[in-house]
Amino acid sequence: MRKLLVIACAGLVACVCLAQPKTYIYRCSMGTNTSANFTHGGDQAPKLYVDSVYVTCNDGISTSTVGVKFSPKDPISLDVVIATNAVAGKKKFIPRVDGSDNTGTALTSDPPWRYLIDNEQILVSVSGSPTGKIWTVTLKGED
Repeated sequence: MRKLLVIACAGLVACVCLAQPKTYIYRCSMGTNTSANFTHGGDQAPKLYVDSVYVTCNDGISTSTVGVKFSPKDPISLDVVIATNAVAGKKKFIPRVDGSDNTGTALTSDPPWRYLIDNEQILVSVSGSPTGKIWTVTLKGED
């Protein structure tokens, strides 16, 4: 019995250690533009279940509309928007998605799930920003 308890505890510790938080940071420099689209992929492509999305401006006060989405690897799938809204200096999003039944109808009675991003491109759009600002998008989550 004692041996079984030790094995169970070791298994639990291994599961906790494997679920390490991950952070991906994307910087979007506006330069002389007030609106721009940024694509982040390749080495910067995340693989995680998204817990939260943080959007900040380098001056901490500027306002802009910021959208964050990812582009599925399937060439016929549409981009998936995970966060979009006006941001004044900084904003935290906690994006979730509802499941659907076999006809594609959203199941509003189920608990929402976290988005899974699997090495897909991150697309950030910024509009209405003052020039010269740097907008930072931080994705936080876990495997």
